[in-house]
Amino acid sequence: MVSHDNAVDSLRRARNCCDSIAQFKYDQLTKAEGISFKLDASSDAFDFQSGKSYFRAFHLPEKAPPYRIKVTSWALGEHVNKAHIFYPQVALLDEGFDIVGQSVSGDFVLGKAGIGETVSETWGLPVKLEGTLLVDNPRAKFVLVFTTQELMNGSSPYVVRQVVPIIVPGIVTAIPGPAETVYIQNSPFGLLHLEIIPVDGDRR
Repeated sequence: MVSHDNAVDSLRRARNCCDSIAQFKYDQLTKAEGISFKLDASSDAFDFQSGKSYFRAFHLPEKAPPYRIKVTSWALGEHVNKAHIFYPQVALLDEGFDIVGQSVSGDFVLGKAGIGETVSETWGLPVKLEGTLLVDNPRAKFVLVFTTQELMNGSSPYVVRQVVPIIVPGIVTAIPGPAETVYIQNSPFGLLHLEIIPVDGDRR
């Protein structure tokens, strides 16, 4: 499992994939269930105004707004005390590749991932960042998922509750123990899922 330090070093050594955002590879976002992807040393990198980042870029579906883009990012690492996580910046681009909407850091919340999604998506730590971005501008044609140097400099608090085993004759059980707050570092590497979801009241 790649450490946070190795991920940072990988990004430092990464070369720009392109001369401009217009030259990015834009994949089609057509699957109803969304798309899962990794951002790591094998991904394209670009030196944005906000700092160098690995990224993925997609064509938005032929769907009339409004709707939401939901992005989930799972923690990486062998143990929560050494975990790191990709904190997304999500930007909407028009046909000229100008930004017409973007997320802010408060759009994403760190929390506990369910057992099912942890097994199916990560086989790792049950910790995730999740948030949505409203698409209500008909000019939006592309979505770009990357991160910024400011975000990568940060970390997110996460409460870990210890479990205390209780052993009595014939029974082994456990009770909640003391809680500990750890800080999960934001990372250049990520394991993410992106999908289109309706706004409240819209089931198109």
